[in-house]
Amino acid sequence: MPVLVAIYGGGYGQGDASQDVSAFINTNENQLIAVTMQYRWVQRYIALIGGDPYRVTIAGESAGGGSVMLHATAQDGSIGTMLFRNLISASPFLSPQQNFSDPIPTQHYYDFARSAGCPSTGKVFDCLVAKVSPTLQYAITDGTYIRGLPSAQLFQHRNNANEGSLAVLAKITTQNDLITRIKSNFPNFSDANVAELLSVYQSAPDPVDPNDPKYETDGYGPGTAINVSQVGIGQQQRGYNMYAEAAAVCPSYWLANAFAGSNKSAYHYQYSVPFAVHGSDASAYYGPPSDNQGPDFVVAFRSTLPSFAPVS
Repeated sequence: MPVLVAIYGGGYGQGDASQDVSAFINTNENQLIAVTMQYRWVQRYIALIGGDPYRVTIAGESAGGGSVMLHATAQDGSIGTMLFRNLISASPFLSPQQNFSDPIPTQHYYDFARSAGCPSTGKVFDCLVAKVSPTLQYAITDGTYIRGLPSAQLFQHRNNANEGSLAVLAKITTQNDLITRIKSNFPNFSDANVAELLSVYQSAPDPVDPNDPKYETDGYGPGTAINVSQVGIGQQQRGYNMYAEAAAVCPSYWLANAFAGSNKSAYHYQYSVPFAVHGSDASAYYGPPSDNQGPDFVVAFRSTLPSFAPVS
């Protein structure tokens, strides 16, 4: 039987494989095997339970979608179809991929060392491991499996309408607040870069009127998705959109564009069932569905995945 391997999300540091996928399998008339995993590969053993190792689709949402993207670019894309045949990457979260010795991760390392009571310069590793359960997690490019920036390796899709609202603090009321957020999120940006970014994203009322209405929009006015949604208005929504496109939306388009053509197919959709916050589509795939995901919609939505994980 064809196999769908589901990689959970959680920012590469949270989440687990406890998602019940039985409703998803039943909706698709038990025509595939679904596997949830703790970031472990199952290709070697799937045949033991009736799975076809040559018809494997890997799927994930958020960090799971980012993991799918990284597998697609692994070893400069040389793995090809040896381990999987299809990819489903929902809202792929692309965190910074920096070498461990670059200035920014090095500074993070010493900042952590200082907060843990260790020196802020020099050799601090022995001091850190002597502490009680210190945790330091970074996204790094190891040079072996992940050999470069995914954005570059994808020649330079699935996403939700309001991807950014879970990851940006709801404290942006003025453009100066937004600039502070931009410099925090993109520490290598020059003032010219910041100015260019602000020019790309439509300006908004400054400061924000907290009494302005919040509502969904088709993006065409008079209120647009630049500054109106159910969760944010003005400078706040502007910040949400910047982060959403940098961390999830643009990577999803890079991924789709990289696989389009050359006898391959790529499809991209936008999930806009209000409120389409990052991760809200996952309950439609696997359940239990939320109140705004009706039964007909859930059946239709779940039935789309096997078309990317062929049963024949």
